[in-house]
Amino acid sequence: MIRKLRILIISDDKEEFDRFCNEKKKDSRQESNKNRIYWILAQNDEIHRLIDEYFRSDNMIRIHERLASQGQLAEYTCFSEEKIRKDKSQRELRKQFKISAYYSVTIFRGIANNVSEKGKDFPESVKSLLNIWIPDLFQKFSIGAKHLSGKEPRNILNAVNLNGLPSVFYDTKDGLNLVIKQGDKYIANTNAGISQEIINYINEKYSYGEKVTGKMIDSHFGGIGYGWERDIVRVVLATLFRAGIIEITYQGKRYKSYTEPGGKEAIVNNNAYKVSTFSPREKVSSLKHIKDACFNYEAITGKEIDAEENAITQALINLAIKKKDILLSLDAKLHANNFPCQEFVNDFLQTMSQIPHNTPDDCVKYLAEEGKSLKINLEKLTKIDNAITDHNLEILNNAQKIISEFSFALKNNYPEEKELNEKIDSLKENIESEDFYNRISVIAKDSERIINFYLKKYKAIHKQRDDIYHQLEEMAKGKSDWSNLPDDVQEGILQMIRIKYCGKIDLKCSLVCSTCRANIMQMESDIIAENAIKERIIQRLDEFIVKTVENIERIILSDYFTHNISSKKEFKEQLNKFIELVESLLNEGKKIIFE
Repeated sequence: MIRKLRILIISDDKEEFDRFCNEKKKDSRQESNKNRIYWILAQNDEIHRLIDEYFRSDNMIRIHERLASQGQLAEYTCFSEEKIRKDKSQRELRKQFKISAYYSVTIFRGIANNVSEKGKDFPESVKSLLNIWIPDLFQKFSIGAKHLSGKEPRNILNAVNLNGLPSVFYDTKDGLNLVIKQGDKYIANTNAGISQEIINYINEKYSYGEKVTGKMIDSHFGGIGYGWERDIVRVVLATLFRAGIIEITYQGKRYKSYTEPGGKEAIVNNNAYKVSTFSPREKVSSLKHIKDACFNYEAITGKEIDAEENAITQALINLAIKKKDILLSLDAKLHANNFPCQEFVNDFLQTMSQIPHNTPDDCVKYLAEEGKSLKINLEKLTKIDNAITDHNLEILNNAQKIISEFSFALKNNYPEEKELNEKIDSLKENIESEDFYNRISVIAKDSERIINFYLKKYKAIHKQRDDIYHQLEEMAKGKSDWSNLPDDVQEGILQMIRIKYCGKIDLKCSLVCSTCRANIMQMESDIIAENAIKERIIQRLDEFIVKTVENIERIILSDYFTHNISSKKEFKEQLNKFIELVESLLNEGKKIIFE
């Protein structure tokens, strides 16, 4: 259902919104889109502002966390406040999107519905819309629409006999009719409607030589036409496994009996279920199996093998042991660098580790039935292994650093740079892709272009910040009372300034200056903080003067000038009084501090 729901967010301009809805009405009438639901929301200025605020806070928090891990968080006193701002903007964003969704439009097969007209609130409207869509999208939904606790697959696999199981197994109002009474005992009913749906699917795929995994079964029966929950499918598979209708291959080992722990695990464990293979039960290895195994081995290795069970078994075991060493090394590299394909490599490693422990019969069947997918997996393994060289590791790690450390700042600060933003999006997609190993040349080119742009901007902002704070330092030193300040006070003021700049940029071994370690957002924050730092410097100078110099007079300007001046005459009168006051104080030999 979710895969067929396309949420589209556009401007809240009424003319543009109506035009877009009409376009989607036409699109939804096309055969290729007949099962697609368009949900069109209007994004107003407040939503746009909250999105910007949320991602700005999120990026700042990640910067703070990284600085904290490096022991450099002393400068950033607003860390907890930033987290509060992020949580607040997230709550507000959810609230705004919920309101927008309630006053949105859905389109299905050319028919538009205003969501707010379908119920008094958002949940009621969604329920009404689902009652419209589900009958058309999921014709066989009712067959598997049963309430489960999630423990039922384990129940039937562990049961001593088939009486006393939960009611969902029997021919009741809320049951699936998976177990029937025959004479004085209960047996699995493989002719139940839902059982036949799943058996027929497995048999059809198997007859074409396809490997049928739990993930494939989930996708098929959880998709259009069915909409069944995973637990419903697993209950049926568990019943068929107990009845001896199907067998399971998990991590390279074939399970034929429901009493084997590995076979149970392949059904009741979510991760194991997704990668396990389900096939019709065959009693013995056939000559066809031996022939197919030999053919597949030659296709994989380019070498011929004797058409004999033990020879096939030993050849497969030798291959598995060799690939296991490669997989162990690759698994460590992928995890250490947080690259994609970790799940693939880990599952493949478990399979290769299991093969040496299999029976000759299981080895022959595995190579015969899954040889094609084994060949594909081995080719993928070779590509990944060849891609993870020291040179490519540097490219990939550099790309990860670009995305994690400054891509947000670049996109946020330079939205008009369309080519740059496209490169950033492309880079993120490529390094997170399951076939990233095929995209390294593109990753390298995109990274180079982004870094060149980044370095140009980084150097410019670094210079701007250094110029500002160098001028601020000169301003402080140029104050008339500077030479009278004690050394520790002078040093404190200079430290306040110099911590914000480093004088000479050093980018030899890093994407940030190795001297100041500041990123673009930090430097921009420093530039914005110029006036605040200047005020603090003046305040420190004034505090020292007040403590050490007698005859100091503080004048608060607002005491002598009203907030509203309506004429030149009024202004001159107030100004003349102020001048008279200042002159009289100076004549008395006093020093004046304006506030």
